[in-house]
Amino acid sequence: MSDKYYRLICFVVNLCPELLRDIFLKHAKSDDTTYTTLPTYLATKNSEIKKMLEQRQIREDQFFVLYPVQGNTDESDWDVSLLVTLIIRLFKAKLSPVEKYYINEIREVRNDLQHLPDTARLSDDDFDTYWGRLETATTTLAKQIFGLTYETSFKKKSSYTKTNHLPDLGDHLRVWYEEIIKQLSYKFENFTETLKDISTDTRSTTSLMQSVTIAEPGNSENKRHRLRVPDSSVLSHLQVRFEKSINALQDCFSASREILEIQRTLKEKHYAVIAGTYNSQCSEIALAAVKGMSYNHKRCVEIHRPSDWRLISPEDVDLVIFRDPFGSTSYDESKASSMAENFDSMLQITKENGGDETIHIVIITDFTVLGEVKQRHDHDILEDVVNVFGAATEEHPADLTLESGRQVSCFSSTHNLPVMTKYFLDQYKSSSELVKRDILQTARDTFKKNKSVVIAGPKRCGKTSVAVALASSYKPSECLLLTGPSDVKKIDFSRECLIIIDEFAGKYRYDENVVYNWYEMFDLLNTVLSNGKINVVATSETSKLERCCEEINIHPLLEHRVDLTENCIVLKRKIKTEVHENSKRFKSNSVKILQSGSSISRAKKLPVWSADAMQTDNIRATGDRRACYIKGACMLPSGKMLIADWENKNIKKLDDKYMLISVCNLSDCPYSICYIGNNKAVAALRGKQLQFVDVREMTRTKTMKTNHLCKGLTYHDNQLYVIDHKSVYVYSTSGKMLRVLFTCTSQNPNPDFRHLEVSYDGSKIYIANFSEGLVTIDSSGKTLYTFTDSKLPDICGVCVDGAGHVLVCGQLSKIALKISGNGKQKLGIICNQSGDAICGDTIFFDKRNVALVTAGKSCNMSVFKL
Repeated sequence: MSDKYYRLICFVVNLCPELLRDIFLKHAKSDDTTYTTLPTYLATKNSEIKKMLEQRQIREDQFFVLYPVQGNTDESDWDVSLLVTLIIRLFKAKLSPVEKYYINEIREVRNDLQHLPDTARLSDDDFDTYWGRLETATTTLAKQIFGLTYETSFKKKSSYTKTNHLPDLGDHLRVWYEEIIKQLSYKFENFTETLKDISTDTRSTTSLMQSVTIAEPGNSENKRHRLRVPDSSVLSHLQVRFEKSINALQDCFSASREILEIQRTLKEKHYAVIAGTYNSQCSEIALAAVKGMSYNHKRCVEIHRPSDWRLISPEDVDLVIFRDPFGSTSYDESKASSMAENFDSMLQITKENGGDETIHIVIITDFTVLGEVKQRHDHDILEDVVNVFGAATEEHPADLTLESGRQVSCFSSTHNLPVMTKYFLDQYKSSSELVKRDILQTARDTFKKNKSVVIAGPKRCGKTSVAVALASSYKPSECLLLTGPSDVKKIDFSRECLIIIDEFAGKYRYDENVVYNWYEMFDLLNTVLSNGKINVVATSETSKLERCCEEINIHPLLEHRVDLTENCIVLKRKIKTEVHENSKRFKSNSVKILQSGSSISRAKKLPVWSADAMQTDNIRATGDRRACYIKGACMLPSGKMLIADWENKNIKKLDDKYMLISVCNLSDCPYSICYIGNNKAVAALRGKQLQFVDVREMTRTKTMKTNHLCKGLTYHDNQLYVIDHKSVYVYSTSGKMLRVLFTCTSQNPNPDFRHLEVSYDGSKIYIANFSEGLVTIDSSGKTLYTFTDSKLPDICGVCVDGAGHVLVCGQLSKIALKISGNGKQKLGIICNQSGDAICGDTIFFDKRNVALVTAGKSCNMSVFKL
């Protein structure tokens, strides 16, 4: 069909206005005012329509179509844009949500068609999508507002427009392009007005700036400007601060090498960046270097706030010392950003300009803070750093640096290590605070004395919690978790002070090859440790550690041990009252974040996870008319999250704190949502269709019709797996069905598939069959195993956790289960003692937080740290 675009235009220009005019007249005649004629009715609405004109919701030419200078209004001249605006604004209270949605849908399709880049190459799929949206919207409105007879008549007209000759095409195209030209003219007029406003504001701003700045000679013919200093008392205060620091300086220092290096750098470059730690006397050494040079102390200033740089001029100052401009004890983004804005002007003003124009600059900062600045605001002025070293002592084991201040170049995998470390520390933070005092004190004494320690003990005795407790005395940015021997080469010794090696001999089994690789890296780590550059905390099961020592040797790095013989965690009693009060205080439309605990007895020796604290955050959107009902969820690579809200027909995007960011409204209720890469997600909608969504803009892109229900879906290896109540279908990422992978053939006459998930290697597909249990099939569609459990007879949600285990939940059972990757063996129970139902229609694994999240009715999402 070569005239697809023109047929769509005929639908929008001819059919849609006819329907919308009838809707307008129907509501106008049933309005509270007495309707006699259309001009009389419009006269009663003159003030409301003028307000639309003032608010630029309608154009001036549209206003004169309603109120012509001569004659009466002719409703046949009203286009889609005008009709939709009038209906929505004048009859808002009379329209149902469905009516309002489909009226706006007509306007959206019309706007989409006007902005198509290449109308001649409109594909069949795009034509079907646009036509389907228009047809669904118009026929639904026709039936709901006027009844079946009107709907039948309207369908005949739309069918004729789609398939038959178009005799009035020329008139329709003329109307279409006239409307486009009017819109462009209107936008151009608005743009012209905006330019006039900008021009006026610019002249005012220029005049203001000229009145408060002073022109100075620069490095070229152009003038350099600085703000006038309204009060020289501020500059005097900065000069007095410098003199106090110099006068308080002791005369004797043992850091002659650093002083000479600072002086050499200032003479050559006229600026110096000096980095050290809290016990390295960094500021004192910098001031000693300055004191030994021939500066006029009356023309030297000390600045603590980067914003004070605006006061500095070569007319008044020869030397500027910035003390901790990026944050004193830790990185301060606001100060660092303010300082970074001045880097270019600082570098420019330190260059030679005949002598009188040069200002010397000294920046004094902390090693760790400087590393953060280089990552976020790197600049040439930070390239060459003078490092000031302090002695590593037993009281200060964290004074760790290298002789180079340059930031180690990192690959993306190197950047991942600090991120993984942060989440590792966060995961064990709560349990590390519960370590028994005597055990923790022993570990601290050993670590403080030797700068390294190995925490050994049986499984689940709390070894990792002790290691994290030792790390609590360091900043998170100073710690690094090594996940394998090769990670040793990725350590940035200018930043990391503490190295954590968790279960180096193997977490699940003893791995001889990995152990030998670790021993090779231990030689390197021990050398660096002996020079006071790093500290090391390692953990291992006692039996595996003994095997290492017997088969290889007792490495110097493993000599200092703390052996745990029992669980070192003090369990806190669950405070049910707090949970109960919180659950009353925050009702629906909330996210519950539940910290881990193990405060109830184990059933059949299985691990049990439950809640001992609760926090709620509102995720209800402004336009939501009903309580949210979460039917599906998925994670984005950024750590954000998408949830499918059935009741409100939308997809919600949440940030990493589970707070609402944005919403994408849908044409129907979503069963499920999954991310397929390239900033695209797909939702399974009730009306036998797949909806593609752009997750950046949270907008709908493509809608694909199917010949079956779409009750759930997941994505793996460039393929979409979609289920109805009894079958699994495989689709391409473009929405084309490839094959039927599996159909339930059990004796149960009513199978009820709810959700599905694919294993990480793609070899297994797990199906939550509400009527039977967890069905596991292989990639060819062969049934492998069906898991059932009397405590969870209503499995309706399924996902795979980070270890490849399967997590399932039920709608009414108030528990969830962890099952082995083969789909057979129950590994653990997840429940809530407070009495709140924690499980609902979906369950998924939050990889970024390493947390299990279940979601269900009343918009509740329970987050369990495992």
